[in-house]
Amino acid sequence: METIFRTLEPESTDTSEHRDVSRQPKDEGVVNGANLADSEPVTDTPLAVLESLGVNDDPSVMPFDEYEHLEAVADYVKSVAETKGVGLTRGNFSRVMNDIKAEMGLSADTEPSIALDRIAGVVNAWKELSFIKDPSEKRSIFMRLAKQKDSKEMNRVVLEIMNGKEVWL
Repeated sequence: METIFRTLEPESTDTSEHRDVSRQPKDEGVVNGANLADSEPVTDTPLAVLESLGVNDDPSVMPFDEYEHLEAVADYVKSVAETKGVGLTRGNFSRVMNDIKAEMGLSADTEPSIALDRIAGVVNAWKELSFIKDPSEKRSIFMRLAKQKDSKEMNRVVLEIMNGKEVWL
């Protein structure tokens, strides 16, 4: 069963050329063009994953297997942010998530459920490659996994690699 996420709707903007900004209420959530919410610390990483994918759903109501995907992606994004030495704020979390999507060849418009499945598949497969010690080989395999269309194909690739290296579980 595939989950369909509700996407966040952007706020409407007035595009008229002659707006009287002196009478407009100030947006207290924006300072010097930066959204203050971006500087808030992330306390719920699964929720932050959904927010960074543009989804406005409560992660606690997701089916168990999809929630596991969400947690795997959240843990991975958190570890990447820590490796880069950036604080775990909502803005940084979204930027790291977007970087991961870009590395995997996913566009910004990719359906959230597909992006989540693809990233979780790579993350889970990546964990199973702990027997590969060469970083360049791991990177090559990571990119190969990212090109697969779904997590089933990723698992097949990992199994092939494990069989080729004669790694037995």
